[in-house]
Amino acid sequence: MNKAIFSKNSSFIKFTTLVLFLLGFTSLEAQDLSTSYSICYEESISKNIIRPKFLANVSWVINDLDNQILLEQGEGVSLYDFVFIKPGNYQLDFIVLPHEENPDECNHSKLPSSISLQVNSNCIEYAQDDCVLSQDLIGGSDISGTVLSVPVVVRSFYNESVEIPSFVNSAGIDAKVTGTLQESQKFLSPGSHIINFNLSGTFLSGTYISFDFKDLNGEVFSYYHLPVIK
Repeated sequence: MNKAIFSKNSSFIKFTTLVLFLLGFTSLEAQDLSTSYSICYEESISKNIIRPKFLANVSWVINDLDNQILLEQGEGVSLYDFVFIKPGNYQLDFIVLPHEENPDECNHSKLPSSISLQVNSNCIEYAQDDCVLSQDLIGGSDISGTVLSVPVVVRSFYNESVEIPSFVNSAGIDAKVTGTLQESQKFLSPGSHIINFNLSGTFLSGTYISFDFKDLNGEVFSYYHLPVIK
């Protein structure tokens, strides 16, 4: 989700190598499909949950479990166009349509016959590309007193205060940095805010570091601190 444009220099190549290492170099062709997911209201099923290749030659049905009604049905990637307006519990059922099999391209066999979907009433969206550190990061020393600030948008279907995830974790070579949300920001009203994490810990000079935030669905969003640590 990082929208930054990077120049093709040696530092970026090293950083890309590090990121691939930290992510376990997961192949884009591999995906373990779960039978349950959580998303926010006013969102649709994303391609990170189900990739388009799994929906080829597949019809789908969305059932509203709370009201016991069929909500929507369709075929293939049109699933991405359906927006879940209200929070609640839903079920997605999949049926493979008749088609000519191609062993090299057939992926629908990996798709579960049904998926349970919880649509949450509270949401938080991070603008992690706009994170700001209160001071430069210096390797080899404790960074206590440094604050990591990130803009967020808080949404609530019932217009209630939302509990904000309280911790941020770091990734990097021998990075031992954590961040704790400032006490006054643990519950926020719907709207735009800038939240602040008090950082502590150490990391190595000459390396890169990233910070990971979790939203209310458990999805991880990362801020990559591009400059090499001094």
